[in-house]
Amino acid sequence: MRIKALSGLRGWSQAFCLGASFILLFISSLSFAQDETDASEAYEELLEEVVVTGSRIKRRDFSSTSPITTITAEQFEFSGQPTLEEYLNQMPQLHPDYGRTSNNPGNGTAQLNLRGLGAGRTLVLLNGRRVAPSGVGSAVDVNNLPRSLIERVEIITGGASTVYGSDAIAGVINFITRQDFDGYGFDASYYVTAEGDSDIYDANFVYAMEAFSLGAESWKEHLLSGDLSPVFARRVGVALGLTIRNSWRSAELKERFGDRTAFDQLRDDPYYGEIARRHPSIAGAVDDWRDRDVPTALVHGDWSPKNILVDGERLIFIDYECAHFGDPTFDSAFILNHLLLKGVHRPALRNDFVRLARLAHTWTLSVLPPEALATFEADTMRHLSFLMLARIDGKSPVEYLADEAVRERVRQTALRLIARCPCTLEAALALL
Repeated sequence: MRIKALSGLRGWSQAFCLGASFILLFISSLSFAQDETDASEAYEELLEEVVVTGSRIKRRDFSSTSPITTITAEQFEFSGQPTLEEYLNQMPQLHPDYGRTSNNPGNGTAQLNLRGLGAGRTLVLLNGRRVAPSGVGSAVDVNNLPRSLIERVEIITGGASTVYGSDAIAGVINFITRQDFDGYGFDASYYVTAEGDSDIYDANFVYAMEAFSLGAESWKEHLLSGDLSPVFARRVGVALGLTIRNSWRSAELKERFGDRTAFDQLRDDPYYGEIARRHPSIAGAVDDWRDRDVPTALVHGDWSPKNILVDGERLIFIDYECAHFGDPTFDSAFILNHLLLKGVHRPALRNDFVRLARLAHTWTLSVLPPEALATFEADTMRHLSFLMLARIDGKSPVEYLADEAVRERVRQTALRLIARCPCTLEAALALL
């Protein structure tokens, strides 16, 4: 690397002249009354260039304790490779694993294997977050990553397990997506082998739009930190009530969202089915409740604080994977259960969480269609009793209630609610 000497390096010139003056004291009796400017000019005349060697020049790949290999989207594009894993498998750090051309064995996935230690020991991240494994084992199918949105890929092989744990023994591959993409994009390519015996088609389409700012936080984080704003509870209650009101007994929505397979797999069986298996004494009551067929409105299926984002004064509801046309009292009970359990977690704020539950429930009831009011609250309380037990003994217990004595107290409360069948929120609160 060559760096030209510039007249603006006055400080460096002075340092050089100062060092030279000590040498000249011993070899010459020349006067040092020479003007500083003349000395600088003489120095620049003498020094034509500086050649810097070594590895201390600041560079992105060496800005961390372990070297990072960075691959940009332009490199992917110019490589001519149709898939991400085919280009990455050409890197010296990677050992080719399952991919598009894998045969005997092959499982249809595209996996990355750093240093030949196995795809299961290679941690794959998307924007710094772990990607869920695909199928059996811990390997990730990179076919699921949005290639058209990839801005760069960072690979680290040294010392990654000290930061990320044993699943990063081989190293880490972090896919970074573009943050400035708004609109849609499409690219396509066609390849043919050198022997002309195989045609390869590749097409990528991506559509992106801004939904919320990067500073948005889940309502759950606000609640657990003690930020119990009644404004958000009221809005959550109103939003649920309006969702029910605007979809009430809609034949069109029932036809479009009548499939409740995802809800049964992710909510009904892990929650209600599991508590029936673990508590045989209430299995009959649970099964009778599950067998009801009351599809009256749209159901979110996970109407919880973690799926409600607070973006300034705006609330954004996400995660509709369990959405279907069914019993909307499930959503009503779901949010009440979360608020009441957080009151158990924060005993000093219990009364505040109870007030939030009352507020959200009151506003939901206030905007429901009149024909829904007859049984809505009683059905909500029945769901609440089962859900409270499910968040203790179901397959998805709440993570913040870790103390077994507290869990047992909630368990007994839920069993009491199941036995007593309260018809109103106030009656249920009296049994807590």
